[in-house]
Amino acid sequence: MRPSLNCTVTYPAKAIPGRTMNCRRDVMISSRLFYWFFESRNDPRNSPTVIYFHGGPGGSSLYMAVSGNGGPCIVDAKGKSTTLNKYSWNTHANVMYLDQPAGVGFSRGTIPEDSVEAAESTFLALSHFFASRPQYNTRVFLAGQSYAGRYIPPLATKLMENRSFVRLEGILLGNPTIAPEIEWCHHPRLLLMEGIISAEEYARVNAEAKDCVRLVHECKLLRETLDSSTQETYQDTCDRARRKLFNDLLGPAIRAGRHTSNLDKEYAPSEDDPVVKKVESFMNSETVQSFLEVDSVWQHCSWDVYYNFTCDIPRSYHHFLPDLLDSGLRVLVYAGDRDLICNWISNLASVMALPWKGGSTLRRSVPAVYRLPDGRPIGDLRASTLPDTGGQLIFLKVRGAGHSVAMDAPEQALKMFDDFLSNQLQ
Repeated sequence: MRPSLNCTVTYPAKAIPGRTMNCRRDVMISSRLFYWFFESRNDPRNSPTVIYFHGGPGGSSLYMAVSGNGGPCIVDAKGKSTTLNKYSWNTHANVMYLDQPAGVGFSRGTIPEDSVEAAESTFLALSHFFASRPQYNTRVFLAGQSYAGRYIPPLATKLMENRSFVRLEGILLGNPTIAPEIEWCHHPRLLLMEGIISAEEYARVNAEAKDCVRLVHECKLLRETLDSSTQETYQDTCDRARRKLFNDLLGPAIRAGRHTSNLDKEYAPSEDDPVVKKVESFMNSETVQSFLEVDSVWQHCSWDVYYNFTCDIPRSYHHFLPDLLDSGLRVLVYAGDRDLICNWISNLASVMALPWKGGSTLRRSVPAVYRLPDGRPIGDLRASTLPDTGGQLIFLKVRGAGHSVAMDAPEQALKMFDDFLSNQLQ
């Protein structure tokens, strides 16, 4: 049986097949970034446009489009066909799923070494897209989860510097990793709260966390004075920080049989994930590749990109956010409370440490329960808005969801998404 594209057959005029976007500035940045664009199911010309990024580094955003993670359709268990997702984020928004950086998914070209370099190519690609399709340059948002917390801040900065070109209004960061020097030291606390480690073990794991953060700072210092004589030491130090995170801070949960992306689930290696398997089968089918006009093997994660970003993984992108907020950008950070790898405690600490004009108001705020229309609680919300520029930072802890909030709590995630885009999240 050949796979069917029910999500696009049902809406034949509402999905632009994937295209490659050329972006070439010089010899160092040469790439063709692939995207799949879905128009809003309701009034696309007056709907906001959202550019969606997966994490990783190395994760393909196309996975989010068809896995039941807020995308317009959901691949069946055999990877043969799809059904419409009634909680799709393109219900009231145009959504582009962009594979970046080069090397991810169907995107090709020179693989960058960090998120700043990746932002250069992505900025050029989006410039090309909006120049050729200005009808979608309405109210633009950047959204993503996990490692998108590194991708999005430098890209948003470039877009805000060119506001006459693109109408960037806000960014959405789901269970993001933004500032490892802040975030990684909070993993032991969550492990203790969840009963994964004992009070006696906490002291040891906390010491490991401090050592991990020490390596992050060493990596930063080496980067600031980097030359050919220190390159090898720099790469080794950054890789040690990465390995220590996974072995010593996430390891206790894995050894206890708990899934680091959702502590309510049993641990399973990523290569055994049934959702990844069915999406890979679907994306590599002849029918889908013909529809998307591609002819190459699609993988959920590019390990070439992942390892090329070794020295980016311990790097902080925290410093991009204060200027974005102060200049009027709206920012939503949401975190499922069952995630460990990019957990809500770490996310909250990172948000509260931001030195922006609304920071003191946010730190004094009392969490309010955010609810569905029928009264069911979604989570706990804190917010601060600047009266002069409209810059806004919202933190939402989503109850009962893990690393992928839109998959674990689809109805709640769509409500949050729509409310933020319409500036009604409160």
